[in-house]
Amino acid sequence: KKITYQVPQTDSIKPEFFEDICAAMRDSCCLDITYTNLKGEESKRMIEPMQLINYSGSWYAISFDRNKGELRTFHLSRITSLALTSEKFSKHNDSFKKELASFVDGGFGIFHGTKTTVVKIRFYDIAARIVSTQTWHAKQKMTHGVEKLGAAQVAAVRGNTSAKEAEVAYVDLEFPAADFTEVLSRILSFSASARPLEPRELVSLWKNEIKKMTALV
Repeated sequence: KKITYQVPQTDSIKPEFFEDICAAMRDSCCLDITYTNLKGEESKRMIEPMQLINYSGSWYAISFDRNKGELRTFHLSRITSLALTSEKFSKHNDSFKKELASFVDGGFGIFHGTKTTVVKIRFYDIAARIVSTQTWHAKQKMTHGVEKLGAAQVAAVRGNTSAKEAEVAYVDLEFPAADFTEVLSRILSFSASARPLEPRELVSLWKNEIKKMTALV
């Protein structure tokens, strides 16, 4: 009673969907699903469910998508219809098992994939101290240092309008990511105390997102 485990949010999913996915994995049966992506686009899929993952209170099914001919991650809360079929899928060979393991272990957060890009993020001051005790990825690399920042930059990082030029401690965090969606979200959650350094695509996404937020002010 003195230990509590909390997650930031949870998804509402139909219990029968969860049961059918488990049955499909147990009996090697395909599933017919209707899936809606983040853009609101609906599609019919036939999938071979391989693994269920609960990430931060949300359920995901790692599956072989027969329509796309590749492994995909499906967010259970975005499955609007699901039917357990009588069509069996055969046991995959060792090469596929290695690909599945690489898919699940690769990427960052719930955005899995076999093709990854190393990202590098710099965290300043308080954010640096927070991140220095965290593990974001099993293959992460962490570097500590000090950077001389101008008065405006120090003010942004420390929230002090009367700040002067100063040397500020930082932590650089590097790890592989298959998609930048969650990475960008994490960076923005630290406000001005974090900025991406690599790759250029991520830096551009970050700058564009800031411009869009500025337009709302």
